[in-house]
Amino acid sequence: MRQSVLRGAASGFAAWLVYGALETLLSVGAKLHSQPDMSLMPWQWRLIAMLCAVYLAGGAVLGGLAGSLLAAAGRAVVPGAYQFAASLTVTLAFGANLIASRPLTGAEGIALAVAALLTIGFLMALFRENTSKRLRGLASPWTVSLLLLGAPWIAQEALSSGHSAVWRGAAALVFLGLVAAGSKFLDRLRGGRIPTAARQLAAGCVVFGIFGGLALVRSMPASMRGPVSAPAPNPASPNVLLITMDTVRADHLPMYGYARDTAPHLREFSQSATLYTRAIAVSDYTLPTHGSIFTGLYPPWHGGLMLPPPDQFNQPIHPERETLAQILGSKGYWTAESVANTIFLAEWTGLSRGFMFSERSRAVDLSSPPHAYYLRERARVLLGRWSAQFDQPFRTATDIAQRGEALLDQAKRNSRPFFVFLNYMDAHWPYAPEAAFPQDIDEQARATLDLRIKVNEGTASLTSQQRDFLISEYDAGITAEDASIDAVLKRLRALGLYDNTLIIIASDHGEGFMEHGFLEHISGAVYQENLHVPLLIKYPQQREGARSDLLVSQVDLLPTILDLAGLPARPGLPGKSLRRTQPSDSDAVFAMARPGVPGKKNPKIQGARNVIVSGSLKLIAWTAGPSEMYDLSSDPGEERNLYSPDDPRAIDLNQRLSKWVASMPPLKRNAGKTDKSALERLRSLGYTQ
Repeated sequence: MRQSVLRGAASGFAAWLVYGALETLLSVGAKLHSQPDMSLMPWQWRLIAMLCAVYLAGGAVLGGLAGSLLAAAGRAVVPGAYQFAASLTVTLAFGANLIASRPLTGAEGIALAVAALLTIGFLMALFRENTSKRLRGLASPWTVSLLLLGAPWIAQEALSSGHSAVWRGAAALVFLGLVAAGSKFLDRLRGGRIPTAARQLAAGCVVFGIFGGLALVRSMPASMRGPVSAPAPNPASPNVLLITMDTVRADHLPMYGYARDTAPHLREFSQSATLYTRAIAVSDYTLPTHGSIFTGLYPPWHGGLMLPPPDQFNQPIHPERETLAQILGSKGYWTAESVANTIFLAEWTGLSRGFMFSERSRAVDLSSPPHAYYLRERARVLLGRWSAQFDQPFRTATDIAQRGEALLDQAKRNSRPFFVFLNYMDAHWPYAPEAAFPQDIDEQARATLDLRIKVNEGTASLTSQQRDFLISEYDAGITAEDASIDAVLKRLRALGLYDNTLIIIASDHGEGFMEHGFLEHISGAVYQENLHVPLLIKYPQQREGARSDLLVSQVDLLPTILDLAGLPARPGLPGKSLRRTQPSDSDAVFAMARPGVPGKKNPKIQGARNVIVSGSLKLIAWTAGPSEMYDLSSDPGEERNLYSPDDPRAIDLNQRLSKWVASMPPLKRNAGKTDKSALERLRSLGYTQ
């Protein structure tokens, strides 16, 4: 009995190693091949190892159980019995997973039929020697895995959606026929011998080794030097380090009064920098806000925004708009970026123009919800209790820090001023922090991520525990970014570049947690949780902390940088240099939300909202509902709507906002639009339907 259990466990271990190797090669390896911007990140090796450990442990247990059953039945003497039993555990698990994942696609239905046929055949082979001889070519785990995964992989991944369903189904069937015929041919070459567990184990390790080598090559960075054709500026010109913390709202940082110490390093940094307490984002999502940071223009003028219905798509900034990287690069600066947001900071948006080195690689997708046939999805759900990073579609704060430090090392070697831009996404949905705040949250709260769109549409609601869980995960993402930024700043100091560097740490927009009935930032909300953003600036040679209560906008950042770099201001920019001029408190800043989605049930996400903030007053004009006005000095949470059409203050703000809207250039298509890959990722994140 003991020997049967051990032989069964060894066969099961080898069979599941083969299945895991092939599944990884077909899913992850295929994505690395077809998606040039994907890379296998260092932290993902741990996740793949965890998945493999589940397969191997499960295979050994199931194989051992099968071995004990064979011994009890007296069938261990049937040729290849252990191999048939091990492969049987794979087909049973694969078939059960498909049944639990209904409804199935046509190709997945084919795979289920294949699993059923193999299961019946292997069961018969365990009891009939003649059957075992006829099916021994199919008993190889490689053959079994290819037959199970082949049809859905060919139809859903290998072939594009441009092929007809009939063509994809036919290709899948042809593939299955070739695999079956090939297994029969190889069995004859081997003289009817079924491969041993040792040979299968060795072959599986070889496949993993090849995959690992190719993945390492893909993850190697390109050259970071880049051409610098312009003459070097004055050596005394300051360096510029711009860091954006995507989706971070000001009131979730301790410097802005948050009770949880989410950013201890930034809190310390603020003691030798200038903290701006009233920074207002120009919009509620990444494309228009970064467009304003990089051009100094409001979204309608730079063009990078979502067009209103019926177009309803995101478009790049206008080709003629000069970006900050282009301006500084033309003056001899070395310009480089490393960004985690590979959707809205991608090349198609125009925001990468001017960077001599630009890294926009993204983590390879280890999660495959549309492809239910992968057993990995079941293992991932199990392992999700220990790591949320299976759902992480972006590079993490650690990844950005490592590349940021490398960029600074290169900048030091260049011996000329630099402009380095870093972007973080750890506080962005799906909230997959590297480490979470300890909090006792009901496991049901984790289902919140699947509800996000329904909540904003008004067809679902959140429990208090679900909301607390989301906030906890969001705050953990901020903390990860805080530690990463500290590592970058430490490297800047170690290189002797800190004092003469203009350091700007900002956010593009905030995040809602149902304060005004909106979750996250995908519904066109312009309340303070979405628009009030952190802004810290360490000016060159600054050593003492300062606090500024001036009303500032993201359009002020480009004029500020140009001023500090000794470059003339660009004509026609609405912003001001925050270093030289002191805008009065009566000056106004403006913002606009992404347009609402027609036809949705929730009336709150209809129409368009435009905003003016002047002094302590904020007016929200809404095309699909009543206007709102708040006094942010006494009501920062915007709980008391003061709007009255007869209020002189509301009349003045309405007139100024209407004048701003009337001055907008026509919102029409410019030279480009969202590329297909970005559009698919936008849909996956809920930005578009």
